[in-house]
Amino acid sequence: MIEEIPLDGGHPCLDFANTVSARYPERGSEYLNSPKDFLSWLRRVDFLTEKELQATARGLAVAGKASLKQVIAVREAIYAVFRDIAEENDVSDKALATFNTYLRQAYKQIQLEKTETGLRRTFLLSPSPLSPSLPLSPLSPISPLPHLPSLPIFPLPHLPLPLSPPPPISHLLLLAEELLLQTERWPRIRACPSCGWLFLDTSKNGRRRWCNMQACGSQAKARRWYHKNKGK
Repeated sequence: MIEEIPLDGGHPCLDFANTVSARYPERGSEYLNSPKDFLSWLRRVDFLTEKELQATARGLAVAGKASLKQVIAVREAIYAVFRDIAEENDVSDKALATFNTYLRQAYKQIQLEKTETGLRRTFLLSPSPLSPSLPLSPLSPISPLPHLPSLPIFPLPHLPLPLSPPPPISHLLLLAEELLLQTERWPRIRACPSCGWLFLDTSKNGRRRWCNMQACGSQAKARRWYHKNKGK
């Protein structure tokens, strides 16, 4: 149940990447099975204003499954870059290119808003959740061949264009960008060896190994004890 999913990532964008029950040894169950699930998760992490949540709810209600597909695609792009860091302390060119395609769309929606204490970053709330963004698919970017002239791209009217990212997706992308730019924290970005969930190790000694000691840690200890004692 999405309402009960543990928030063990230590960072919103990592918790977002963990909305699949397991990443390995094989992929687990999907937690985001409907727009309602995504809204429930957003309320759990509590980093948007009520106005932004209400606008997101209206947009998802109109866009439906198409918007949910985009949410999951962005989640997988975020997961890919941080999985690379957790496993290789680097980011592959492919994962970074996909992430950057989504990030460019998110930056188009930023604005600053006055508050009682200064300024805060907010997002333009599109009047229509179906307003088109870049006519490029992040999964298959179009690049002109070196020997051919670059031609303008005119989307055909009968072809669906990618949706503009809803405000929370843009927010998550920018939070992910901020964490990616903090390269000194990369060694603390880990993948749980039991389930593959990502987490930011904020412990004092930096020796956290499991996403959750009571879940994955205890299971691993039980397996080690069993294999050590089963022949006795």
